[in-house]
Amino acid sequence: MTSTSTNSQKSLHPQGPKGLGLLSSLPRLAKDPFGYCMSEAAKGDGLVRLGSGPARAYLVSHPDYVHHVLIDNASNYIKGSIMDGIRFALGNGLFTAEGDHWKRQRKLMQPAFHPRQIEKVASIVNEEVKEATKRWEKCSEENLPLDMLLDATQTNVQVVLKSLLGTSINPEQTRILVELTNAVFKG
Repeated sequence: MTSTSTNSQKSLHPQGPKGLGLLSSLPRLAKDPFGYCMSEAAKGDGLVRLGSGPARAYLVSHPDYVHHVLIDNASNYIKGSIMDGIRFALGNGLFTAEGDHWKRQRKLMQPAFHPRQIEKVASIVNEEVKEATKRWEKCSEENLPLDMLLDATQTNVQVVLKSLLGTSINPEQTRILVELTNAVFKG
């Protein structure tokens, strides 16, 4: 892969971890995936190798490289066996599929990203965030504890249900759904 963001083309040789690589990084990755990926991305020039040995993963963050991987040469890149567990839990949908099956899934999903649909989803997000803000303000005013991660997750569940299925569930059902989903991913 080459970078065309400068006048001269340069070959990319992504830096990678020393020693055990990805294995030694797993605790940090599990504790704070976003923070870990952001700190690793900052070390590279848009492409960083996260693993060494048989388990390798690459973090692609430069827009030119993302375009290269996802658009220009998508058929050259596979998601690999790391997706097998996720595929088992989620099925072979857009996130986990590859090749022709992914292309069919993407084509089916394309209408969901039409500007009118995005506006509809934005309206739902706005409505749910207003409701969440009311809950948070009430807890603050009454000096009550609040599990922000759980509440934000439940808010997200409501957004997904309303956006994709046109329905909602009560807070207790949402809590149970979140617990069950977490159990699946922990397994």
